[in-house]
Amino acid sequence: MDAELKEYLDAFAQRTFKEMDDRFKEMDDRFTSFAQRVFREMDDRFTSFAQHILHEMDMRFTAVDKRLESIDARLKLQAGLIQSGARAIARLSEYSESSESRYVDLLAKFDNLERRVTKLESPRQQ
Repeated sequence: MDAELKEYLDAFAQRTFKEMDDRFKEMDDRFTSFAQRVFREMDDRFTSFAQHILHEMDMRFTAVDKRLESIDARLKLQAGLIQSGARAIARLSEYSESSESRYVDLLAKFDNLERRVTKLESPRQQ
């Protein structure tokens, strides 16, 4: 009976170890499947999140671009006004300088005419 018992126990141990190996293999397969599923799900969620962030950033930058274009248009208008004002001031300055010299010329002519009239009238008075 000892040999028979030993044989029985060896067979039982082999069956038990085989069952345990099968269970560990099944658990390993289930864990691998679970880990792959979790990885795929996390990858999908991360991709979705990244796409959402990129879309949100695109919308925000589009709004900023529109605001910057509006500011640029207003600055160009103001620059045009400043430039035309500067040109007008320069023309006014040129006019005032030239009108001053014309005024001086006119006074000189008037003086000359006054002297001539005085000379012409001077012999008559005597």
